[in-house]
Amino acid sequence: MKHIISKSCADAQAYIVPFRAGSPRSVSIAPELDAAFDLAINGSFGGNLGETYAMTLPVGNKLTSIILLGLGADRLSVRDIHTKAAQAFKQAKQLGAKHVAIMLDQVSELSESFELFGALARLPQLVGYTNSGLKSNPENKSLEQITFVTAADGLDAALREAVATARGTIIARRLCNLRSNEQTPQSLAEDAAALGKEYGFDVQLFDKAAIEELGMESFLSVARGAHNTPPVLIVMRYLNGGDSPRIGLVGKGIVYDSGGYSIKTTPGMKNMFDDMGGAAAVIGAMTAVADQKLKANVIGVIAACENKIAADAYVPGDIIGSMSGKTIEVISADAEGRLTLADAVTYIQRKESCRFVADIATLTGSAKTAVGKYSAAVLTNNEELYASAREASRLSAEKIWRLDNDREMLPCIKTPVADLKNAGNATMDGGGCMLGGMFVGEFIENNIPWIHIDMAPVNFRTEPPAYCAYGATGYGASLLYHLVKQLKGNA
Repeated sequence: MKHIISKSCADAQAYIVPFRAGSPRSVSIAPELDAAFDLAINGSFGGNLGETYAMTLPVGNKLTSIILLGLGADRLSVRDIHTKAAQAFKQAKQLGAKHVAIMLDQVSELSESFELFGALARLPQLVGYTNSGLKSNPENKSLEQITFVTAADGLDAALREAVATARGTIIARRLCNLRSNEQTPQSLAEDAAALGKEYGFDVQLFDKAAIEELGMESFLSVARGAHNTPPVLIVMRYLNGGDSPRIGLVGKGIVYDSGGYSIKTTPGMKNMFDDMGGAAAVIGAMTAVADQKLKANVIGVIAACENKIAADAYVPGDIIGSMSGKTIEVISADAEGRLTLADAVTYIQRKESCRFVADIATLTGSAKTAVGKYSAAVLTNNEELYASAREASRLSAEKIWRLDNDREMLPCIKTPVADLKNAGNATMDGGGCMLGGMFVGEFIENNIPWIHIDMAPVNFRTEPPAYCAYGATGYGASLLYHLVKQLKGNA
């Protein structure tokens, strides 16, 4: 997709014109359209936040689509632009427009605020993406060129960043939408390596024997039932920050989750190819960080495997070890993600010397019950890190909702026969989302600043909003990019 900033545009097939409620028209696409504009503004179009009004009119010898986008009268947030302006781009796509122009100067804030402009500039790629899977006759409507029409200068850097973060989100979506018969731990590792070569970060892959040498028994226990798809530890390194502290990003990489011997139902298993959404987010974020050449040191780690059933698969009641030396009683074979994360966060601290750790995972179904379907649930041990994450959330329009890291709940994952157990009693204890995060937190050493992001509520959409397609949302790629940027500034 081509992105252009220009002071004029006469050849677009569709024009998006944002309006504040009650404001008069201040831009003109073509003199012959002005009267129709004014009729719409003074008639049925009120400019309310999220309201759209589409017209297709003759201009010269062609038909041109005009989409009026209401932005209300109140102060605009990045999330407002992300959720509401997406509808206008979706309409342009549905109308078959390949070249779309956005008349920024009708609402001056869109060119005066880099944050609002960035939110707008991410949308063409996010809306333009179509998940056709393996359809033999896929939909071919696509946005090919976007022109941002404004008299303002100085938006080029904001556009480049917006394009990079949106591309990272699309990379995450594509990886997460691959089905179990298309993607394995090895193919995910190869994709990460190829992206590292393309964007400029190093990738090291550890096979099963190397993982065994590292003592990652918790990770290997989950992987044991998948005989034909062995585990891979993926380590990505972007080192461009001199002596600044290393930032660690850990993504859950369960390429397929059957639930193991705590087997899921058929409906619950159908979409479990998406259980590597955290891994996809970390890979997408790494591409954006490298593309923008941030002055930062970032390490991405993914313990990639499948959770399947075999004669020698791990089972509830097993007591297993971990790279940290802690022992774990397995209560549920379907609480597998935290077992792989335990070893991954240990590795990123001990072997990569990271001084900030963020893990992101489709960890618990209870996260959606806790925070709803539009936010990820987060836990943290550090107020400054949370403040950085909250700002990253605002800038990326990827919402987070903090849960208390309630130490009074810690006994719920203690057991007489091991150091920890991998699940509490859902009926007696509740707090499944909190306990999942707290389990991972028990593997954070020396009180290193850590944040846990449970993205399960926002990872996959069967009835998608305008800014994404059916399937994986790509949540987390932009959030993690902006978190790195915030931490880079605070290092």
